[in-house]
Amino acid sequence: MTSIASWSSSAVEFATPFAAPLFFREAFEGYEAPLVLSVSPADGSSLGGENVTIVGDFFAAMDSEGGEAYVTGVSIGGADCPRFTVLDRFTILALTPPGVGASLEVQVRARGGIESLPRQLFRYSRPSVSDIVPSTMFLGQAKTELTVYGSNFGTDVSLV
Repeated sequence: MTSIASWSSSAVEFATPFAAPLFFREAFEGYEAPLVLSVSPADGSSLGGENVTIVGDFFAAMDSEGGEAYVTGVSIGGADCPRFTVLDRFTILALTPPGVGASLEVQVRARGGIESLPRQLFRYSRPSVSDIVPSTMFLGQAKTELTVYGSNFGTDVSLV
């Protein structure tokens, strides 16, 4: 049994002959745990600010007339998306936060503190170096400052 929330809600995963496992969830305070089925695109710039479409279920009320949204937050790799819109029960449009890394979980939080099962992953583009200046150094040379040019280094200089 895997805990979905910090209290009484839980999920049980059953093996099936199909590609995806089957989940049975208990409702908490009348809300189902959000279920994230896909994220598109599944990668993006380390600077963030790109739109991703999250498809799943239990993002809003069941009625088709723009029901009440249950979602209170969306995060990628633990970093909150600065903006998101629940389009309907099955779709969220979110703006990616700045970040680095691969295999980062996409989480959707709902009322009551319920979090989605971490099943879909997002990847920030790898850093790319286009030039290093100066391009040559001599053995025994005093400390020399190097400037590295490229893209996707992220926004936290301490990680570079």
